[in-house]
Amino acid sequence: MESSPAGETEAGTRFAFYANNGKFEYIKLMHDDLLTAAVDSRIKRALMAACLLVLLPQPMLTAQAARSIESPEALRQAAVDYALGQAKRRLPEARLSAKAAPLDSRLRMTACKTPLKTQSAAGAARVGNTVVAVQCMSPRWKLYVPVRVDAYIEVVVAARPLLRGTHVAGGQLTHAERNAASLPYGYFTQASEVVGQVLTRNLAPGAVLTPQGLRPPMLVKRGQIVSVTAGSGGLSVSTHGEALQNGARGALIRVRNLQSNRIVQGRVTSVGTVHVGG
Repeated sequence: MESSPAGETEAGTRFAFYANNGKFEYIKLMHDDLLTAAVDSRIKRALMAACLLVLLPQPMLTAQAARSIESPEALRQAAVDYALGQAKRRLPEARLSAKAAPLDSRLRMTACKTPLKTQSAAGAARVGNTVVAVQCMSPRWKLYVPVRVDAYIEVVVAARPLLRGTHVAGGQLTHAERNAASLPYGYFTQASEVVGQVLTRNLAPGAVLTPQGLRPPMLVKRGQIVSVTAGSGGLSVSTHGEALQNGARGALIRVRNLQSNRIVQGRVTSVGTVHVGG
């Protein structure tokens, strides 16, 4: 057994550390003659350092430990700042707010020696519930922080009750602020985007118009006699046919030629007109 110089606690009890199979332990000293053992200088320095840790005030130890880990608040703020920046690029006119989820209190990320890097996690959304990857390059570690981003924006809504099949007119619409994070089916910001479209479901006042809730108007209806044009460039011929399908602008439908009774396929170009060929 090798012992160190004695120390003294706040209560006045004298003690000494000793090395026992590579482990440092201590004993109370009843007599000063127990301090006579010689100690190797390297072991002595190690033992004195151990004494210092034992006697060091707890608040000082806590402060030193705090400086060795990355602040959870700094990690959350880095994630929030990045998420807000991404949302601002997508929705520059929106009123934005963001909040990072609390981190596990047991989390201990080593303090980063370089500026933190942030990026969107794979497949993460820009608004609503998203995830931001916060990364340190020295030492290397990465943490994924959940963030909620709310984006309030003026969108097109119904000004009054509207029935399915209604051809939308400007006077039937108005604008209202809504949280884009709560509109998973999309929305419109300009009334001109929906005027002339046809509703596919009933809408209550204030209901948001969505792409899924609209369809283009049918310019050709099944059984309708239509003008069938063919040709390209300066050469064009036309005849009449019977539409065998409904068709919106740009739709490809089948038409029966009334003269030859032949069925051809053409694209709807305007009301009652189908073009065949290039």
